[in-house]
Amino acid sequence: MPIEYLLELTKNWIVAHGIFLTLLVLIGFLIPRVGRRIIASAGQTVQDGTEAAKGRKAIVGAVVYIAEALAYTALVIAAMKNLGINLAAAAIPATVVSAAVGFGSQKIIGDLLGGFFIITEKQYGVGDWVKFYGSGATVEGDVVDMTLRATTIRTINGDEITVPNGEARMCVNSSARWARAVVNIPVPITAGSSMAEINARTLAAAEDAVLDPDLGEHLRGEITFQPATAVTPPSAMGLPWTTTIRIMVDVAPGKQWLIERALRAAILDEWWEDYGKRASETALLDDNVNASLKHLLDTQEFRAIPPAALSQIPQPPAQPQSSEALANAAENTEVPRDQVLREIEEREDEVEEKPRRVAGLLSLGGRVRPSTTLLLLALVAVGMLGSMTLSGGTNSDKSGWLAPKPVETQAPAPAPAPPTQPEIVTPVQPEVVTTQPVAPLTTQPTYTAPPAPITSTVEETETPEQVTSEPLATEVVTPTP
Repeated sequence: MPIEYLLELTKNWIVAHGIFLTLLVLIGFLIPRVGRRIIASAGQTVQDGTEAAKGRKAIVGAVVYIAEALAYTALVIAAMKNLGINLAAAAIPATVVSAAVGFGSQKIIGDLLGGFFIITEKQYGVGDWVKFYGSGATVEGDVVDMTLRATTIRTINGDEITVPNGEARMCVNSSARWARAVVNIPVPITAGSSMAEINARTLAAAEDAVLDPDLGEHLRGEITFQPATAVTPPSAMGLPWTTTIRIMVDVAPGKQWLIERALRAAILDEWWEDYGKRASETALLDDNVNASLKHLLDTQEFRAIPPAALSQIPQPPAQPQSSEALANAAENTEVPRDQVLREIEEREDEVEEKPRRVAGLLSLGGRVRPSTTLLLLALVAVGMLGSMTLSGGTNSDKSGWLAPKPVETQAPAPAPAPPTQPEIVTPVQPEVVTTQPVAPLTTQPTYTAPPAPITSTVEETETPEQVTSEPLATEVVTPTP
């Protein structure tokens, strides 16, 4: 088979299918990037943290997820049409495959339904602090992303965890609509002369703490003070009895931990001397122990130990040179250390400067990822290449250089008309009507005949003009004597 023929077939396939399929593949890579861009833009526009903003961010994520699925479906249908696959014929196997996939992906369908109800019922949104109780473990963190299939949270340690929506059987939302700061703090009973004094000083410290302008804007109600919620006996000798005081206040969602820290700090400052009294007694105990050890070292038994025995005590291994020694060694070299470090940094900057420039150029100043820019450039290039395959028609000279050459076909000459023959007029023959004549009524009279018998034959024939008749029947009348 000639190579030219194979090349021509390859070119025709690329022009007819290859360019279009390449465009579809590039668009498929760009679809999720566009979706992430839309979600990021929606997140920047709703930074107020209100319940409506959280709901909008969740709905935007769900709509983008559905739009991506529809876009991929449209790409598959367009590719099948371009390849000449009959969609009606593919409906039956597609139904079988979809049924099998649906049966095998029941868990995914359950996750999608769970995400639908989470978003529509507004159980939680992006920015809420939630806690999931599953069959195996408990997960707690800040919601950073939501889709119809899964919820992504970030724990307090910075770990990112993806929880399928079907697994979120029980969820605790700590930042829905409003929250409550609750502080349970023990106070030594010996701190005041009476419980009334302890309660008054603790409440005053809490009220002073929430007067801070940075904290007051987050309050949603007044302080609830509950004294002596518990009395704890000393757990060791020398420790005082303590009473637990509970302080509660309604705050903005997600701000309860900030208010709790401020309340604890204010109460600790109020009872700082009483909390630190036990620490000072521990310090005195340490001084007594040190004094006893010093007295032991001054005894005659310890002094009687010979120096040779003390010299046999193993010494710790030599420590490596300190950073100060290394710095002194660097100063003694011919080339100063600062100059060497400066040269190394300049070389590293020269090596990294060129890639940074290229990355900055491709990312459009950090607006998009470099790979996205490359995909867009490839899409434009393939689109321009596809425009070269357009044809302007048979008689037009504006076709692209990749357009298929028009096939010149000669129309067949019209067949000669058959000769016309003169019309032959056939005269109409008059219709001949044949009728049967009516026979005359014959009667048989009764009379007396003469003695001799007389035989008579009567034959009547009636022949009208242009009428053909048959001979009449002959009746012989015999008179009766």
